[in-house]
Amino acid sequence: MKTGSSFKYLKVIIAILSAAVLTAAVFLVLYFNGAFLPSYASFNDKTYEDESVSISLSKGRIKILRSDSSGNMSKYYESPLKWKVQDFLYYDLDSDGENELLLLTWKVGKYGLYKPFFVDRDTLLWTEHIYIFELENQKIKQKWMASELNREVKEMELTDDGALLLRTPSGEETYWIWEGFGLKNIVP
Repeated sequence: MKTGSSFKYLKVIIAILSAAVLTAAVFLVLYFNGAFLPSYASFNDKTYEDESVSISLSKGRIKILRSDSSGNMSKYYESPLKWKVQDFLYYDLDSDGENELLLLTWKVGKYGLYKPFFVDRDTLLWTEHIYIFELENQKIKQKWMASELNREVKEMELTDDGALLLRTPSGEETYWIWEGFGLKNIVP
């Protein structure tokens, strides 16, 4: 009689542990897919096209097609699955005559492959970044990869004078230009 009762308790404990493991697994899958990002982080679909490039943002992913010497478009770049791209701009940020690709991006962690010497371990929290790329003939080249932004950014846009406007969820606006190696905050 006692053995049957112990078996029932064991079954209950196994069921509870199984439910806890399943719940944790579902939570982790949702978390690492960006399900718990701030509500202001909206991921709109957007497209830019000209005769040599097609850039599309859909469901948080950037896809780039480039034309070859025959004018045929082929896959050039696709953002990593672990990034959630909120918005992009494609314009000549540094006035060198070539457009750069700016990505307003969410990712887990503050840093990429390299981190400051004083940081032992990167965070597992989602953080917001601005990444800047140059589109070269055969490959995409990282121009500037910001660590975590020190402000929440709801949206970005290009001003008439070529500055980058960043807008927070509360409506605060800051303006940025490319200077040397990086973005510099300016007062308009």
